[in-house]
Amino acid sequence: FYTVNGFSIAASGASTVCASNPATLTASGSASSYTWNPGNISGTVAVVNPAATTIYTLSGSSGTCVTTRTVQVTVNPSPTV
Repeated sequence: FYTVNGFSIAASGASTVCASNPATLTASGSASSYTWNPGNISGTVAVVNPAATTIYTLSGSSGTCVTTRTVQVTVNPSPTV
């Protein structure tokens, strides 16, 4: 958890996925609202399917205070069979 101005948030999720597979990102903490970017996804859970390695930023707000955390999802090529 990362505490700023009296409230805290945490961001977690799959750190590595194979291409074409989704990753689930989860927000927790004491913010009243959460937004994930890129994608402008609202809520504590975001299911994303990045085509390439992407850093997602979680913004948590409580009143006029906002704090952010990041999660990187690394995309590996799909295995050849």
